[in-house]
Amino acid sequence: MAHPGEVLAYIQDGPRGGETVAVVADSNGSPPDEIELRNPAPPAEPYQESSLKHSLPLVLSRYRLDPETCRDRSQYVYVLVRDPGV
Repeated sequence: MAHPGEVLAYIQDGPRGGETVAVVADSNGSPPDEIELRNPAPPAEPYQESSLKHSLPLVLSRYRLDPETCRDRSQYVYVLVRDPGV
């Protein structure tokens, strides 16, 4: 359930496909046109000792509101933006 100032976004496809997340609504209470979400972490690899220390880059995916599809009045559908330059 979303809190005041939030809307529920159903993620249709992409790395977070099938999830519903609460996102901050625009100032007029409408759903944002686009959102960025952190991708789920990949499954952990078996531990291997290494002298190299590195961190995984933060990977985000961009999702765009699908105005043609609305699951119900309180949940909006977002689809993966396939070309991040768009």
